[in-house]
Amino acid sequence: MTNPYGPRAKPRRVADTFREVDSRPAEEKASTSFWIPAQLRQELRVCAVENGTTFSALLVEGGQHVLRKYRGADGQAAPAAPAEKTVNTSFWIPVELRQELRVCAAENGTTFSALLVEGGRHVLRKYSNQK
Repeated sequence: MTNPYGPRAKPRRVADTFREVDSRPAEEKASTSFWIPAQLRQELRVCAVENGTTFSALLVEGGQHVLRKYRGADGQAAPAAPAEKTVNTSFWIPVELRQELRVCAAENGTTFSALLVEGGRHVLRKYSNQK
């Protein structure tokens, strides 16, 4: 007896039903925790939703900006952050970027968290100027 619905196709996983499978290997990422001003974290989360991205993606973008800035010819240490209420937060970051940021922080006499806060503020300015 033949199938009234036509020939049988190769079964698909349920997870693949609504998207194409990306054959590229996944980038190695690590969960990273750091202290961030509570207000900045909230603003980054809102910015992520408004721009169809994620909190982690914004922080990665900010981290890349900070590396370009400090690895350039005019690199200076990140300014000390004013005393504000901070919260510990976690996000996913590519392992290589995390290591580069830590080395950059050590070379410039600052902290990993200070670089990420500076990058987060840069991303907020960038997206708020696009509106």
